[in-house]
Amino acid sequence: MSGSIELVQTTKVYDQVSVVDAINVKVEKGSYCCLLGPSGCGKSTTLRMIAGHEAVTEGDILLNDRNVTRLTPRQRGTAMMFQDYALFPHMNCLDNVSYGLKVSGVSKLVRYEQANEMLSLVNMAEHANKFPGQLSGGQQQRIALARALICKPDVVLLDEPLSALDPFLRIQMRKELKQLQQKLGLTFIHVTHSQEEAFALADQAIVMSRGKIEQVGSPRAIFESPNTPFVANFIGGHNVLKASGSLEFLSNRVVNPDSDDALLEANLSFSVRADHITTQPRSDKDIVVKADVISTEFQAQFYLLECVLEDGQSITCYQPEESFDVHLISSGKSLYLYWPQERINTFRC
Repeated sequence: MSGSIELVQTTKVYDQVSVVDAINVKVEKGSYCCLLGPSGCGKSTTLRMIAGHEAVTEGDILLNDRNVTRLTPRQRGTAMMFQDYALFPHMNCLDNVSYGLKVSGVSKLVRYEQANEMLSLVNMAEHANKFPGQLSGGQQQRIALARALICKPDVVLLDEPLSALDPFLRIQMRKELKQLQQKLGLTFIHVTHSQEEAFALADQAIVMSRGKIEQVGSPRAIFESPNTPFVANFIGGHNVLKASGSLEFLSNRVVNPDSDDALLEANLSFSVRADHITTQPRSDKDIVVKADVISTEFQAQFYLLECVLEDGQSITCYQPEESFDVHLISSGKSLYLYWPQERINTFRC
């Protein structure tokens, strides 16, 4: 069983400040959705409102088209896995996992049987009698996930579940999360501030800033065509530039010639991906700009070049390791940067 979630003008106000500001979005059933954004953008508050742990100030929350806005967490059909896992230190893994069923009045025999099934599902059956303090961070996460799943929710809510793990274990656990979500066919809504994590996991990503939704779409669509300078900057790998100064000549290339002439004088900005910029021309139609190299950084498969344009704007690009000449490209040297005209992604600010 899985459920769709829809937020309709959903708002949360603290002390007359809108932490979540009238957002509208739908998460399809059976999908893996990531709420993505910097600290303080409202993503965790949004998750807690879906769970019922935060009251909605205005608007509605629908689960399978049923309005659950005023229902308690237990009445909603959702289960939440907290950032710190919130395991009971005095209970072993079996009792931690079966706790939700105990509260619901399920007999000990039945709840232990189901808890053992959940422990097997997350590969923790052999640790049933251990206490949380005897487990690693990854093992505690598996127990917390099993506890969330045992009540058979329609939607599983995860609040930065990988943030406490080391980088190697984080990669391993996100693979396990995705595999488990696909195996069970459940709807997962996962809060993270990591673009890499969201893009690895999500079918649908929701990018938030200052309580508002900046963009919704597949990770690939968002990366290929960010809607705003904020999205382009936040997801990384993009240069956000203004078509002024040394780039002023771009105005007649990146603005629709059929649009209003006033747009030519507007504060036009655009993004271009760092991996689309090279130090060698590929076509006589390439955009060409002169830049000074500020620094170079070896990144194993490529070098990261940080440069500054003649008008002072910063720009970065990736250069393949095999084609990088440290004698020609080094700090203080000038060079030309090239990128295809069709790779420009424009904004209206």
